[in-house]
Amino acid sequence: GHPDGTRAGAAALRQSVDATVADIPLEAYAEDHPELKVALDKWGTETPR
Repeated sequence: GHPDGTRAGAAALRQSVDATVADIPLEAYAEDHPELKVALDKWGTETPR
């Protein structure tokens, strides 16, 4: 799970959806969204095989 807990994980998920819908790269959106930043630092953005 998210290093900062379930609530932060849910926020990060919502932030990733908002960024995708707005066609904003996740890394750029994460600059102003700490929950997403922590998630990307842990898991990255690469699609697994």
